[in-house]
Amino acid sequence: MINYQNQKVEANGCLGCSYANHEFSLPCGMAYEDENFTLSQDWEVPIPGFLIISPKKHIETFMEMTKYEGLNRVEVSFQTEEEMRDYHKKAWMGKEITSSPLAFDKDLSKLTQEEFLKELEKYLS
Repeated sequence: MINYQNQKVEANGCLGCSYANHEFSLPCGMAYEDENFTLSQDWEVPIPGFLIISPKKHIETFMEMTKYEGLNRVEVSFQTEEEMRDYHKKAWMGKEITSSPLAFDKDLSKLTQEEFLKELEKYLS
């Protein structure tokens, strides 16, 4: 259950799945939807432009994902140089992609699907 603008919203099981399956709706609405994802305003942090991308497939653990579903990008930033030096990469993090077109949206958006898949294979194998 969540509270949204003083309105209680009940969900059967997983809140994300219930929302993706249109079991309830919110005043903020769903901005976009396709067969795999929904895009909507964050109902707990209603800041204009702050959107949540949610998978439609319920996933309990990362092990349930296909290799493409499990692809993600993580940006790690630090407040101080000391934090940066003391940082240890998390076990679930894959290969470093900073020098790849996959690292930045401005470059990623220019790739064709074929180029994207070719780049992706470098990091998934």
